[in-house]
Amino acid sequence: MTIFGLPQRFDPSNSEMIRASMQYTKEHSEILSYVPTPFEEIGGSAMVRKDSGIKNCSDLCGKPVCVSQGSNYTKPLVEQYGRPGKGFKGMPEALLALRDGNCVASVHATLGIQARLRNDAVQWRDYESPMPEQLISYSPPCRMNL
Repeated sequence: MTIFGLPQRFDPSNSEMIRASMQYTKEHSEILSYVPTPFEEIGGSAMVRKDSGIKNCSDLCGKPVCVSQGSNYTKPLVEQYGRPGKGFKGMPEALLALRDGNCVASVHATLGIQARLRNDAVQWRDYESPMPEQLISYSPPCRMNL
C-alpha cells in the first residue's frame, strides 16, 4: 500500500491506525478506513507577489512553487501544472522562501493563506491570493515543452 505524502519509513504491516492530517481522496478511501467525521473540503491557494502577473492557477505552469513537506498540494501541482513543488519544513519556511524570491508562489491550505494576509497585513502587504479557484480541482493538466 502506498499513501502519497506519508514518510517513506511508514510500514503499513506494522500499523493498525494512522493519525495524520490527510486529504480525503477517492484513492485514500479505497485503501483506508475513516472514522465518520463531519468535515469540509478545503483546497489550497497560492500566495504570490501582487506584481507577479499570476492571476490564476494555470499561470503557475513551469514556475517554481513552494510547499510544505508532505503537502497535499504537491500531487496536483505535478499532475495539473507539470511542476513539482519545492518542499520546506513548514508553511513559515515556505513563505520566507517566497519572500526571498526562491519561488513565485507558496501553496498552502486556503484558510492559512487568508489568515496570513488578513492578520499580518503589514508584513504581507505586497502579496495576495488572487486565484478564483482553489488548487485541489480537476482542471486539465498544463501542457509544457520541457
